[in-house]
Amino acid sequence: AAEAAAQLVAGSNVTTIPVTGEYEIVVNATPLGMAGESVPITAPGAGQWAVDLIYHPVETPFLAASRANGARTVGGLGMLVHQAALGFEAMTGRPAPLEAMRAAAGSPRTAQ
Repeated sequence: AAEAAAQLVAGSNVTTIPVTGEYEIVVNATPLGMAGESVPITAPGAGQWAVDLIYHPVETPFLAASRANGARTVGGLGMLVHQAALGFEAMTGRPAPLEAMRAAAGSPRTAQ
């Protein structure tokens, strides 16, 4: 799909980015993984962090591959909870009940 979209703009192209030990944190901020597809990069490994902003499914192929390679991982459910908390506070003027929201979402508090 990226290659087809790139062809619509003259002079553009698609490339994959190799993830090597030179990056401490690799973030997937795309929708890739929501339908079970893989992110077209080498999964991070030991000494690196893999962050996937997708919150459903909780375990994406990117996170699973990164964890299997020894990376520490963080999923997107925590981001979703904090976005909801900001909305709650904006609408009610009261502090959001973060612990209750985390529990309702099934959000882990720490990285894996």
